[in-house]
Amino acid sequence: MGFWKDYWWVILIVTVILMLFLFFLLRWFKVYHISYNSEKKRHFPQWSDVGIITRDNYLLHTNYNFVEDSNSIVIGIHSLRCAKEDFIAAKDFFAEQKISLLGFDQRNWGKNSKWKYHSLGTTIADLEDIVSVLNEKFPNQKIFLLGEALGSAFCALALKRLEDKIDGVILTNFITSKRVIKMTPNLICRKIIGFLFNKQLILPIEFDLKKISDNEIYIDYFNERNYRRSKQQGVTVVYGLQGDKISKAVPKNINQSTCPAMIIQTGNDIFADYDKVKVNEKNWRDTVTYRFYDQGKHAILNDLPIQTILQDITAWIVKIEQDTENKKLTEKNLNMEQTKTITELNKKNKVDETEFE
Repeated sequence: MGFWKDYWWVILIVTVILMLFLFFLLRWFKVYHISYNSEKKRHFPQWSDVGIITRDNYLLHTNYNFVEDSNSIVIGIHSLRCAKEDFIAAKDFFAEQKISLLGFDQRNWGKNSKWKYHSLGTTIADLEDIVSVLNEKFPNQKIFLLGEALGSAFCALALKRLEDKIDGVILTNFITSKRVIKMTPNLICRKIIGFLFNKQLILPIEFDLKKISDNEIYIDYFNERNYRRSKQQGVTVVYGLQGDKISKAVPKNINQSTCPAMIIQTGNDIFADYDKVKVNEKNWRDTVTYRFYDQGKHAILNDLPIQTILQDITAWIVKIEQDTENKKLTEKNLNMEQTKTITELNKKNKVDETEFE
């Protein structure tokens, strides 16, 4: 009794510290854990005139440009606060090269209805649905993922679940800098409060668009699009923190995969840490095609030097198409040779049996 009487306050402090630690671990898991099954699946994904209906019955608005005689479909995955229209320039260029493109609005962005993200794994599940629908509707088309900025991090993360269902990924200016957004007292407080109590809290994220693109048309459209949006459809704590997590994991996710990958980075990206860029360049697996361009800002798919980059992407896609066809032809010839050899052996065996008789 004397022990409890003398040291009750020590036990109380230890208990409080333990409870706070467990609370912190629980919040860490709830905020940072990326689940691919957050939404209840109700039916198979479906194609519609305005978009793709996911397994949990959410409509993803799409902008699909099917090109006759195309061998490949590129799926455009946009970045933070962006939309499917960010791939219009790429769509027009690819159409001339006989490549189809599908852009889609991620949940809560573009023309889609409001959505509270519990996990960015939902976007990967949506990509699974899109790829599944395209493979069913166009079984002979090759599928490529093309990401811009945070969309590139989604491409790399998707390889964990889609590697055997797609033919390649193209990453453009994935984020490598820790200080992506200027940290203000308001932003810091909201991150802390959101982490501890409400992961759906909206973050006050703003940046100068002229620092990410020299394309005035794109900047005007971006401003108009975001002006029309409700403040309730902003970037939440869980979206921002998980976005940071998957961006940091891009090199690991790419190097652990065997899927063909093309990495594109430019020399005037405000969201790039060029020391990390140099380290990553040395460590990419041998089958990764890496391209660095001195010119070009962060939003490279909507910046002025886009033509050269799209030409290089097209050449890379065409090479994969040709390599695949050559592989099929080699396998076909090999099968024919094996069949021929087996036929000759059978004939010889019959002759030997006749002579023996």
